[in-house]
Amino acid sequence: SVGLDLWTDALWYTSVGFDSVFWTRVLATVGLGVAAFVVALIVLLGNLWVAGRLSPPPSGEPGTFRSWVDRFNEAAAAADTRRDQTSAFGGWRDRYNPAGGGRAVVIEAPDFPDITPIAGWVIGAVAVIIALLIGASMSGAWETVLLWINRVPFSPTASVTDPIFGRDIGFFLFELPFLRLIQGLFNGIVLAALLVALARYLVAAANGGLVFVTPVRVHLAVLGALFLLSVAFGYQLDK
Repeated sequence: SVGLDLWTDALWYTSVGFDSVFWTRVLATVGLGVAAFVVALIVLLGNLWVAGRLSPPPSGEPGTFRSWVDRFNEAAAAADTRRDQTSAFGGWRDRYNPAGGGRAVVIEAPDFPDITPIAGWVIGAVAVIIALLIGASMSGAWETVLLWINRVPFSPTASVTDPIFGRDIGFFLFELPFLRLIQGLFNGIVLAALLVALARYLVAAANGGLVFVTPVRVHLAVLGALFLLSVAFGYQLDK
């Protein structure tokens, strides 16, 4: 159905002498989508690879999640001991505790298998899907990109500028929408890269690796700083 519609439109535009206009739109749509997909895929998979290299190897000790559970059990045991020492009902409660220790409820942390290889493929597949979505969304912005490529002054005879920023009116028609489009694309890619890297580090945490070592913090901080810079650039466009 899509192929028949495309071929019919191509024949019609050719019959009226505007086939170049039709194929310009088609090529711009496909080319923009493919370019955005490739850029997003390189950035996402690149950050996934960097996160895999920066993730410390398993130390052989319980993972971060298990350590959290162990700390919770230790805190609960300490609180239970203090309550037994200060409460008049501590001995009465122990009579109904089969263990006799007053701490019958203990949370056991599950044993996490080594899911790093499988998780890497899953996160990579998610990165590919996100890149496809970014490419599909960008392909619909073909008109904004073509207007920016073929931008001209608003008036061919005299400069027509706005009274606030002193810019030609053509800037607001051709360049400002394109800059906003680039900022949105940059935000989406950086946020997706941040989520992909964070997911990879959480996988390392489940296998006993230390999560917040200095290289990991630097990686996440750089991505966060890039996002904040893009937000600051957006404030300038909002003006």
